[in-house]
Amino acid sequence: MKNVLDWFKNNILADIAILIVLVSVGFMVFVHLRGAALKEEMAQRNRVVSEISSYMEQTLKVPSEDPNEKPKDVTGVTYKPATIEAVKQIQERMSTEARQTTRYLRQKNQAGHELLIEGMLPETRAAFNAREAYIKALQDLLKPYDPEAPYVGLNAGLPLTAEEINAELQKVRDQYTQLAASGAAAPVPETDEMLRGGRFDRFNRGEPREPANRPGAGAEGLSLETQQRLRDALVSRLEGLLEERAKSIDIYADFRLLTAEGRKNPEFPFQVADWAVNDEGNKPGILPNYQQLFEGQIEFWIQLDIARAIALANRVASEEASVNVLNAPVKRLIQLDVLPGYIGLHDGSAGSTRMAGYNPDRERPGTGATASAATPETIYPIPPANAIGNPDQPLPDNFLASPTGRVSNALYDVRHARLSIVADAEQLPSFFDALADVNLMTVIDMQVTDVDEWDALAEGYLYRGDAVQVDLLIETIWLRDWTRELMPEGTKLYLGVITPDQRGATP
Repeated sequence: MKNVLDWFKNNILADIAILIVLVSVGFMVFVHLRGAALKEEMAQRNRVVSEISSYMEQTLKVPSEDPNEKPKDVTGVTYKPATIEAVKQIQERMSTEARQTTRYLRQKNQAGHELLIEGMLPETRAAFNAREAYIKALQDLLKPYDPEAPYVGLNAGLPLTAEEINAELQKVRDQYTQLAASGAAAPVPETDEMLRGGRFDRFNRGEPREPANRPGAGAEGLSLETQQRLRDALVSRLEGLLEERAKSIDIYADFRLLTAEGRKNPEFPFQVADWAVNDEGNKPGILPNYQQLFEGQIEFWIQLDIARAIALANRVASEEASVNVLNAPVKRLIQLDVLPGYIGLHDGSAGSTRMAGYNPDRERPGTGATASAATPETIYPIPPANAIGNPDQPLPDNFLASPTGRVSNALYDVRHARLSIVADAEQLPSFFDALADVNLMTVIDMQVTDVDEWDALAEGYLYRGDAVQVDLLIETIWLRDWTRELMPEGTKLYLGVITPDQRGATP
């Protein structure tokens, strides 16, 4: 043993070599024992790397930022099952929201739009009764508000006539004449600054005044002081008369459908189809056909929605005594017309959006009393488009036809209406909000003209506030999802809902 130890001591290099050999052998034994586990671990890592590589080389369809464009193919995208599940949940949520939005829009668009006569459309034998229901419905829109009534009432009224005012002013003149005759002193009236200083002379309702109608006329036998007090009393009484009338109604409007001579009243603010009442105030001998009834119903609904928006803005349902013309956003309803045609389906429809040169002579689609049964061409005088499109295709837009770009298509129809009102300039936004709250309506053009308050007073209108005349072009949307079932065959053919070879087929 001593010799062995001495040898190791004297041969250091040999010792190191032996140690290296032993370590190597030990390592080889270790590798041999653990090799199977190591190989399995490396194989697992290779599989993970391969899976990651496969995710990085996937191709998928990504929805376009523009909903009207098709999805785009994207390669080299990295995703995994968790990502797929997350995207799936997002798509399901979007689909649910889309269905809810569609349901909400249909309910909003259809709410409050009952037929004038139940079962009247798409085809009915109640054409004669439809006239009476149509006329009554238009007149009801101007009556006092009644929560039990089928349609909203605007509580409209006319300003006092010159005869009514002069009768009241004559009472004041007689009072001062009697006081002067008895020797009693005339009272000192309080007058509104707006009507002082000679402005009273302008109250003549646009007609030349006879000397007997002038303020203070008939008071030649009175002293100068009494004449001045009489003049102030007349001004004060006039102010009171105008204010009393303004506080008794919610909007100025002429509710008379016919004139005293029995003709159609041109001042009646709503559009009235000639198949119901012609210009002579008579009911035409030819009954309206199905297409005319459908157009009349749609036009009435458009006018009804705008009336509902006015009522909402003016708070006509409120029982507060302070709600009246003097503080109403919309103070006077001058004229409301539904423009002919379906926007985007005809040549020249872009011209209907221009307010300039607005002709107050009302030309309406399908309102003429013809001697024979009307055809779609006589109901809709502008030729329709050859093809309307597929509801599954991207929606068209046409910014020449409308500032919004919306035109009639397979999903909805676009109709325009012109409205002329006198409104409080500061409160106009509340009326615009009311339009959107009531239905799918948007103001797409507007002209504002200042109102001369003295000229208005001369006609009996007392507005208060910053009164302006506003001419509006209003876009209305009608979803075919529910209007289609009310369309007569001629209307469906015209709008492209059916083709000529589908005539007579069950809708």
